[in-house]
Parts: sequence; C-alpha cells; structure tokens
Amino acid sequence: MSTYQRLNGLSGNLQSSSSWSRQQALEQIQNNVIQAMSSLNPQEKARYVRLQREALSALTALEHAQQALTRDFKTQGLAQLREKIGGRDPEQYTLFTRYKEKREQGFPWDPPQPLLPLNTVPLPAARYRRAHYDFHYIEHLKHMSLWEAACLNYGFTHSIHGDSGFSLVEASYIVGQDNDRSLGALAFIEAARTLDLGAQLRDKARTAMAPGGPLRPLFEASAKASLLFDVIEAYRNRATTGVTLEIYTRLNAAIEGTGAQLPFDTLNLSSGITPLISVPFVPWDSCIPVPLMLIRVASLGVLSYFPFRPGGRCNTTTIPRPPSTRFAHNSLTATRKKTWAGSPGNCP
Repeated sequence: MSTYQRLNGLSGNLQSSSSWSRQQALEQIQNNVIQAMSSLNPQEKARYVRLQREALSALTALEHAQQALTRDFKTQGLAQLREKIGGRDPEQYTLFTRYKEKREQGFPWDPPQPLLPLNTVPLPAARYRRAHYDFHYIEHLKHMSLWEAACLNYGFTHSIHGDSGFSLVEASYIVGQDNDRSLGALAFIEAARTLDLGAQLRDKARTAMAPGGPLRPLFEASAKASLLFDVIEAYRNRATTGVTLEIYTRLNAAIEGTGAQLPFDTLNLSSGITPLISVPFVPWDSCIPVPLMLIRVASLGVLSYFPFRPGGRCNTTTIPRPPSTRFAHNSLTATRKKTWAGSPGNCP
C-alpha cells in the first residue's frame, strides 16, 4: 500500500470513506487545474493568479462603494418622501394596484367561427356573446412599498383610462399600519413625480463618476484590472481565441502604458426621432453605449472584446479592417476611439 503524502496531509493508509472521497475530489480538481493551465509557463501561471486576485479585489471595492452610494441615496430619498406624505413611513405603507392581463389563447369550449360560402346569410347563433367576457382576462393584484413605488417612473398617463376602463390612479389604493387608508394614490403619485427620485439618483451617480468623484478611480482601477486578466485569460485559451503571443504582448503594453496605444471602435445605440402617439416627436437625449470593443492590433488582426458577457472575451480575426471602416446597422453606430482611457465619445 502506498505511503506517500497526499494533498491534504493524509498518508493514504486506512482512510475512511469520507476522507477517501475528499482525497479523490482534490485530485480531480488538481488535475483539472493543471490541464486548464497547461498552456501557460510557470511565470505566466503566477501572473494569472495574481491578476485574477487583483481583478476580484478591485471589483469588490467598486461594489462596496456603489452599495454605500445606494444606501446614502435611499436614506436621503426616504427622508424626502416621508416629508411629502405627511410623516408616514414609506416602507410601512403599501401601494396595491389591480390590473388585467389579456388571454392570448382562447378556451377549448369557445365556439369556432364557421367558414361560410360567399353570399350566404349566417343563421342566428344558439346563444349570443356578451360584449365583454371577464374570463378573457386574468386579474392580478400587484403590491409594493411606497419607497419602491416612488422609485418607479410615473408618467403623465397615470390618470388616463386604459383598456380596462380604469386609470392607474383609480386601480390603486394605499394601505398602511392599522389599515390606514388616509393617503390617496393620486396624492402619492404627485409627490413621487415632484421628487423625481430617478433624476436625483442620476445626478448623484454622475457626480460620483465625474473626474475627482469617489467612484471614478475605483471604476478605472476595476476596469484596468479586469481587462488585464481577460487578456491573459484569452491568451490561455489561445487555441480558440486566436490571441497569439505577439498580440498578447502588444495588448499588455498598451494597457500598462509601456507601449503604443491601440485604436479601437465602440458601439452606441442611438436614434433620431421617436414617434409616439401622445407626443409626436421625442428625440433621445443621449445614446446608450454598448460595451463592445473592436481593437486593431496593427496588421495582426482585429480583436473583439465584450466584458462580463459569456464567451465575449477577447477573440481575434486575422483579417484587418482599414482605419476608415465604420459600422452602421439601423440604430447601431460605431464610433472611433483613439486611446484606452478616453472618455465616452459623443453620439454620432
């Protein structure tokens, strides 16, 4: 019987069933890790582990700061909302809203519509249908706290009657502690529209992300650490990604600032005029950036990089695109960027 030392310090002699199972699991994990890291040399393996830890640490620091910002916003928002609704606790009062969901499929017992020949007068039906069948709709009752409801977007249509014959105000009611119903839905919606908590959160986030803001350096550090790790991860999987050693070296030099900066393209969702029934023409105030980068590595090819998307890390193609190439498809437009750390460009 073997007496060599196992991974967890056990000798291998007379092990219990549970310790033997753990031993086998550890060996399987070790074999999987060795096989997965076999494409890297010892120095690259050590760098891989270090970059992974740095990326996770930077992301954790950013998430903690973001959560602190959210808590601060909620504290201020609750105080403002409490003042608007007469000192009531927004988290102890609940907004109930009834709504109907239309059934898309009919019931099996619904009589089919017969196909009659042309110029044929249909016979009177055995029974006449009512103008409106309640069972063609599914009734729902949605509820949320006043704080959650105040964070929603109440538009100018909150008092307009819908297909059900009722408006949002008429279909909603508020219940608080001890069955308190003194606060009306219309008064609450008007208070929420006056506060506009969404705009407050937007302004607070923009201030935190502005140059000199508390989130800006954490965001940049997290983005750089994640990008460095994704590059070595793509190099580790070079059999499928096509990231060669030369591409890997140039990418690292560009990110670290020790080499030439590589130009890349990003995509933005933008639109000109949006036709609506109530408001004829409503232009978008800004564009929505898509986190997809097309990185040009000289004559070696073009890398596509989509962070935090399964299978979206660095992939390369050996067909380089000319610098003047622009991608356009309906509302999807590519904007050329010149540097790694540049601010988002304006919408085209």
